[in-house]
Amino acid sequence: MATAAGYVLIGCLVVSAFSLSLRGHLSERYYHVIDDAAYRDFLWVREYVPPQYQTGVLDTAVAWAFAPVTGKFVYTAEVSPNFHAEGRSAMEFLHDGARDSAWLAERGITILYSRGAVENNELIKIHNNVYLLVDGKGS
Repeated sequence: MATAAGYVLIGCLVVSAFSLSLRGHLSERYYHVIDDAAYRDFLWVREYVPPQYQTGVLDTAVAWAFAPVTGKFVYTAEVSPNFHAEGRSAMEFLHDGARDSAWLAERGITILYSRGAVENNELIKIHNNVYLLVDGKGS
C-alpha cells in the first residue's frame, strides 16, 4: 500500500513540475515573435490577397512568420537582424518609407507589410499595414 501511495505522490509531483515548466516555457518571448495584431493581419492576407500577389517584404525579424501563416513567400527573413545583404537591403527599404518601386519590381515583390510610414503612390493600402504594388505583377 505504501508503495502505491509513493508512486501516486511521485506521479503528482512529476505532473505538477511538468505543468509549471510548460507554462513558463510558453510564456517566453521567443515563442511569440509576432503579436496578435500581426497574426490577424497575416491571416487576413491568407484569406483576401489574390494569388497573383505572392511575395512580401516586411521587417526581417518577424518575416519568417509571414510565410507559414499567409501561405505566401517572403523576400527575406532573419532570426538575428542584418546578417546578409538582402536583410540589410529590406530594412533600409522599409526605413526609407518604401519609396523605391523599382526595388520591389526587381525582386518580384508585390506585397508590403509595414507599421512604419509608406511614402509610395504605387503601393495601395488594402488593410492594416498591408500594401499591394499597383501593377500586381508578382513573381
